[in-house]
Amino acid sequence: MIRRKRLALSKKLVYDTWRKEDYMNKSMEYLNKLLNDDDTVVLGVSGGPDSMCLLSLLLQVREQVNIKIVVCHVNHMVRREALEEEAFVRKFALDNKCFFELKTLAKIEKNFEAEARKLRYEFFKEIALKYHAKYIMTAHHGDDLIETVLMKIVRGSNIKGYSGFSIKSMVDDFYLVRPLIFYTKEDIVKYLDNNNIDYRIDQSNFEMDHIRNRIRGNIIPLLKKENSNVHLKFLEYQEELLANYNYINKVALKKLEEIYVNKKLNIAEFNKLDDVIKRRVLEVIIRGIYKDSLYLITSNNTKEIINLCLSKKSNGKVSLPLMYNFVKSYNEGYFRITKCSKINKVLLKEVFEGNNQRLEVVSESLDTSNYTTRLLSSEVKMPLYVRTRVDGDKVRIKNFNGTRKLKSVLIDEKVDKEFRDGLLLVVDSNDEIVFVPGIKKTKFDKDINEKYDIILKYKKEGEDYE
Repeated sequence: MIRRKRLALSKKLVYDTWRKEDYMNKSMEYLNKLLNDDDTVVLGVSGGPDSMCLLSLLLQVREQVNIKIVVCHVNHMVRREALEEEAFVRKFALDNKCFFELKTLAKIEKNFEAEARKLRYEFFKEIALKYHAKYIMTAHHGDDLIETVLMKIVRGSNIKGYSGFSIKSMVDDFYLVRPLIFYTKEDIVKYLDNNNIDYRIDQSNFEMDHIRNRIRGNIIPLLKKENSNVHLKFLEYQEELLANYNYINKVALKKLEEIYVNKKLNIAEFNKLDDVIKRRVLEVIIRGIYKDSLYLITSNNTKEIINLCLSKKSNGKVSLPLMYNFVKSYNEGYFRITKCSKINKVLLKEVFEGNNQRLEVVSESLDTSNYTTRLLSSEVKMPLYVRTRVDGDKVRIKNFNGTRKLKSVLIDEKVDKEFRDGLLLVVDSNDEIVFVPGIKKTKFDKDINEKYDIILKYKKEGEDYE
């Protein structure tokens, strides 16, 4: 994070500069119409230009309307600048008579982006409850909308996902509001610079390791060459798509009540529906099953279910992530957990597949998550084997002295009980567990900059690990 030359400003100086020029008229108009006396706003503030811009707008609104502003900062503890950013946001918030709330995250070892986002929003909702807040605000802007839509198109989603995000939506009992959606990053930086408002720059946003950053750095500039206000076209697209989704959802929910009874799908009636309604009906059912793991379900999964329902086969099944199957039995369809197969020691060669999981020996990988392990053959008893767990299994966890019961590790990591018995383990010839894939690294795991000669990669069916 690069620190701007200017130091955090006093409240008076900030207010004085706001009045000189304002590039955020649309956002200000929206906030002034939205907020009333005694409203409380919970605002996520990283210290970056986007969140500092939105905080400054809310402070300006507060001059006219008696609102309470709660600044929420999440310290992810992954960069050395994190503590300085925390101190900067805290000081700015308190200097401007805002409430300040802090969340420090423990180390996230897998699916960092998704897990960090989940924890941030849980924190925001917790604080909103504490302060009886009506609104949770984030500083997502027009460029963020473009990035989100394009990412969804590349990765696949449903009609709602393809719409990106809206300026205002419901999250549980709160309104999630994104007032900067009308503007680009360039607009935001221009506003801050002209008003002499300090902020921090996260250098990781310029690294090309993540698809979002590649879209930001390579694709959006090309789109803006064609139309400098392309973000507003994406906003129109979002609004149109969301309107269509809302209508489809209304129809689908009504049909769902008629054809999905006692967790069983009437296939004959399901087959009569329009394709778009079929997909939405399945999405609603699947969301209730997968909950926070919904991201594992792809459009291909729903297509396979629809095709099975349409087929002339009386019976059949579609394998889904996390050991679930959709089962067709004559005119009924239902979702069920597949019983895991017990796997006794099987020699690990190039690839091993079982229980909807895959283990592969690869020559190279940049992945450092729990889905990949690096081993040194001289430190383990070769060859390696694959098996499922047995009673009394113990494991030596990386950076942990002694051994732990594998059962306790799986419980601590909140591994579904149904999945524990089917989890693939890698053991050496002494039956020492050397890899608990997707869960924890063992003491045998080598960092990417250490010496190793074996790389193992793991995935669940339907789940990406890189």
